Amino acid sequence: MLSLIHPFVLSHLSHLGTKGEYNKTVGVIGTEGFQTYMLRLRPAAAGLRRTKSFKYIIIFMEGKRKTIVLLGLLFFILSTFIYRSDICCMFNGTRYYGWPSSFIVVNKTTEFLDEAKKVETENIFYLVKNDWKINFTASKMGRFGISSSATFNLITNYLFYLLIAYLITNRKIYHLLKYLMNKKSGVIIVIILILAGLGFMNLNKKPKTSAPPQISTDKKEQNFLLEGFPIDKVPLFKLKEVSSNKIFINTDPKNTSNFDESNFAYFNVVFYSEASQEEFLNYYKNLFESEIVDGFKPDDMVKGKIGEYKVSAAHYGSDNTGYIQVHLPNYQDDSLNKYFIDFPNILSVNPTLVEHEKSHGLLNQKGGEIEYTKYFTVIDSGDQNNDGKDDVDEFLGLETEYKNQFQDKPEYSFNEESGTMKWQEGEYKSTVSISRDHGRIYLMLRKGMGE
Repeated sequence: MLSLIHPFVLSHLSHLGTKGEYNKTVGVIGTEGFQTYMLRLRPAAAGLRRTKSFKYIIIFMEGKRKTIVLLGLLFFILSTFIYRSDICCMFNGTRYYGWPSSFIVVNKTTEFLDEAKKVETENIFYLVKNDWKINFTASKMGRFGISSSATFNLITNYLFYLLIAYLITNRKIYHLLKYLMNKKSGVIIVIILILAGLGFMNLNKKPKTSAPPQISTDKKEQNFLLEGFPIDKVPLFKLKEVSSNKIFINTDPKNTSNFDESNFAYFNVVFYSEASQEEFLNYYKNLFESEIVDGFKPDDMVKGKIGEYKVSAAHYGSDNTGYIQVHLPNYQDDSLNKYFIDFPNILSVNPTLVEHEKSHGLLNQKGGEIEYTKYFTVIDSGDQNNDGKDDVDEFLGLETEYKNQFQDKPEYSFNEESGTMKWQEGEYKSTVSISRDHGRIYLMLRKGMGE
């Protein structure tokens, strides 16, 4: 029997019972690649009869399959260091770890673009130390609109890398690739497959009973809610303090809402609640006339319908902050114009800019502030004379234009590294951020509520 056992196992079994105190019986079960060996040691001498016999179970994996499993695990571990970053709206910075599907998300919602942009430059230890939230959760897979749980993504990622490891170690695949690479058509097929994989990676880049309304009676807090916010239908549960309330209109074709819709308008409220995460989410879940559940249901957000509105409520558990979005049925409703009548005309119309989002809001800070924001994408003229070079650096042109326009304004400053320009425009503290990485220009204007 011993001669049938893998030499590696045999060499280890031979060390057991070498002094002659025990008789060895070895059994083997299993199939090619995976085998289980059982070694039973019985007392050999009469004086040892009362001594218990021992059983050793050894599970051994033969070389090739062991290589596949370990190589797949190595690929999987390395994939967790792959991440992509995203900055949305004004301003939410998010970093997604894992490929091809993410299962760890680091994010933070802030009032400042410079803070949100740290998601692209700082390491994970800095972010977590500075109150960025880290969650074992999944993100939606870009334009496919597919969503899944973090655990599912983790498992499928590992299975994916097992498949890659198998293909790498499989001789038939090797010979097939070798054959294909010697053929012109084979080379074309391999190039197409590589481009398709890179394309997928780019696409992936890119979370009843009615409850009694609990509405703040504090007039000071109500002053930080925009007129028209449907507080009667979407109460702020156990409100302690409103941090901000804004209305956004977004027409960026590359952006989708929490409800996977393009071209949308919504109220956004950030407030401090006395409710725990569980209380908070259960309250809004019970408030919904119908809950909206995607393929993946995050632990820190619920979504549903209340009357004509689609509503999302989020609470991330690490503090007492609640996030409410109330999406309006029509982003082109004329009644929304009233929020932007007083929007200052600071940036002149430029043919290289396309406006994609604007917002108006009230901020509960510095005694109360009024805020207006916009962001624009920059049209790249490209290589029109076909010399292999970009004809015009549009960002440099805009940077030069804004410097000439605003450098004589009070409190002017420009940070070359971040591309952030600041100045005082009448009663407004004005900020323009020139973001080459995103292909965008951000404008933010703030003034005191009493001004």
